[in-house]
Amino acid sequence: GAALIVAEPVMGRVSKIWVVAFTRSYRDAQGEFAGVVTAAVTLDHFTRLLSPLSLGKNGVAEIRHRSEALLTRYPPIDGRHGEPGSVGVSPGLQALLDAKVEAGFFRGAGEDGVQRIHAFRTIRDTPFMLTVAMAPVDFLTDWQREVRHTVALLLMFFLATLCAAWMLRRYWGQ
Repeated sequence: GAALIVAEPVMGRVSKIWVVAFTRSYRDAQGEFAGVVTAAVTLDHFTRLLSPLSLGKNGVAEIRHRSEALLTRYPPIDGRHGEPGSVGVSPGLQALLDAKVEAGFFRGAGEDGVQRIHAFRTIRDTPFMLTVAMAPVDFLTDWQREVRHTVALLLMFFLATLCAAWMLRRYWGQ
């Protein structure tokens, strides 16, 4: 079969809606070229795929074309970095792309200055890349609360043990 061609995001000339075109040649029963089939998928579809992710208050998810063109970012941001089709990635992601790896992790700050841990993966059999990032402050908050509770409980246990030892010593020491 003919390969599926997935274009970079483009704004429709008439509709003024951002879309990604999926194109494949069509063959008849004898295997001869019979035409081209194209489907345009709006970028809203890709945004809806990201929106259910629970990434914390400072989390970010992006889908990009292998050309680095942005398809969508969730949550959306204003400015050129949040515009569909914008190119340019962080140094951490660029290093992974230059290394030609399919997946990896990197740490870095976004345009907002928030430090995040990023997970990157190319999506198999597509020209898309997914990056999901979470801020340590978001995913460590619950863990830090548990550590505080555990330390408080251990401290209370230690004090109760000391008190009990002191009372036993007084009782048996007489």
